[in-house]
Amino acid sequence: MAPSHTSTLPSPAREEGGHIYRVVATLCFALFFLLLPALAARAEMNIQEVKSKKGITAWLVEDHSIPL
Repeated sequence: MAPSHTSTLPSPAREEGGHIYRVVATLCFALFFLLLPALAARAEMNIQEVKSKKGITAWLVEDHSIPL
């Protein structure tokens, strides 16, 4: 008779509710990786208000992360 290859370590997938555990874990990881770029894009910017002689107002924002 061949030896059994079953693991003795507990697995959340084998326990009751293991499917729900995997779904919740997957959703948490997906949410984290979807929000991560949005948080980085929310970095503080230095906005300067510029007015022309004719009264036109514009905002000046410098971004040195883009090489031009």
